[in-house]
Amino acid sequence: MNPQRAKRLHYIAAAIAALALTACGGGGGDSTDSGSTGSTGSTGSTDTGSTGSTGSTGSTDTGSTGSTGSTDTGSTTVTVSATCDQLTSGTYRVLLPADAEASTATITMDSSGTPQVAWADGTTSSLTAGTDACSFTTGTNGASVVVGTGGVMLIAANDDDGTYYPTLAFPEQTASLADLDGTWNRLGWSRANDGGTSEPYVLQYGMGTISGGSVTSLKSCTTTTPVTCTDESTPSATFAVSASGGFTGSGADAPNVGAYVFKNGSYTLLVMLDQDGSMNLFTKQTTLSYPTVGTVSSSWNVQANSAGTAVTATTDTLPGISITTNTITAVDTSAGTITRDSSNAGATAVSQTLHNNTPLTGMRQRDGVSGSVSPAVMLPLVPGLSVTGRLNASGTTTPGTGNGWVVLSLNKS
Repeated sequence: MNPQRAKRLHYIAAAIAALALTACGGGGGDSTDSGSTGSTGSTGSTDTGSTGSTGSTGSTDTGSTGSTGSTDTGSTTVTVSATCDQLTSGTYRVLLPADAEASTATITMDSSGTPQVAWADGTTSSLTAGTDACSFTTGTNGASVVVGTGGVMLIAANDDDGTYYPTLAFPEQTASLADLDGTWNRLGWSRANDGGTSEPYVLQYGMGTISGGSVTSLKSCTTTTPVTCTDESTPSATFAVSASGGFTGSGADAPNVGAYVFKNGSYTLLVMLDQDGSMNLFTKQTTLSYPTVGTVSSSWNVQANSAGTAVTATTDTLPGISITTNTITAVDTSAGTITRDSSNAGATAVSQTLHNNTPLTGMRQRDGVSGSVSPAVMLPLVPGLSVTGRLNASGTTTPGTGNGWVVLSLNKS
């Protein structure tokens, strides 16, 4: 894998990479997993009303590679983690936005069921089980790894200077151009202006349609409230299957972009990673249903600021990864709203209102609460995984300044 600078993938014995989510996704089924809220005010502040997941999708992993299952008792080969039945032996796609690099890693289990990771750069790591099932730490620098449905992983790792960087990983799968056909929601964390590694990350989201490997329509939504969404004229992007895995994009809207697919049953995640570290998450547009009042759920969250580095808190059990707990308190289908109490990192729960299938079908928009909760747009992706971006963020011209953020959330196993 060979990431640049001090953030090396083997820094899962010492570091990982930054989250640059510029996502495009369409949320699945009845999932209400909406992601962490992140900072609401000045740079570096922590939102105590983090959203996390609002309820599980109810979907089972039927389509992922490396799906779970018990180890053959007649064999000496262990293929499933002893502490996480969602983590199996196999090849995983690893996306490191900070270094704008996509590679693969191979996971095997030793005789005791402890995961062993062989990275593309030739280094190896052993994953040590954490307190919660499907949580791990690695290396002397304390990288944090959590695993969700179908083997999807969020990772926060410590760089040489003590800064944490997030990354996303999932089982490697073979996909065809036909898998790209459809209408997709998107939400992500992209380099501002004309792009480039010196630019800060900003929220971008909307929807698009792909047919026969070409983008035929695009819609972009404002990052300020009230939100409006408008069609973009003459989109220019085509995709071709890449010999190194996934797809390669070309054209004005996808120049030299790498695109990777993860399918879990009827749900599909499409991730596009640009050369400057911008990352877009897509999922096929699907109408979201409503959770049941009284549902309690928890999620792991990795939050990236405008520099693409992870926001950390002293209350994080796993460095760089916070835990949010949500309780659904009311549902009003006529008004299209969901109300929940949300607590992040053990803070006092705050009531939040979400608008279902707003501003686009398959998304949710969260109202702001003065002093505690930022307005945000949320996109469920595949079962257990979602992404959230802050609306009304202050403008910034320098990475690491301003109060914008994007969060990846993964339902706790």
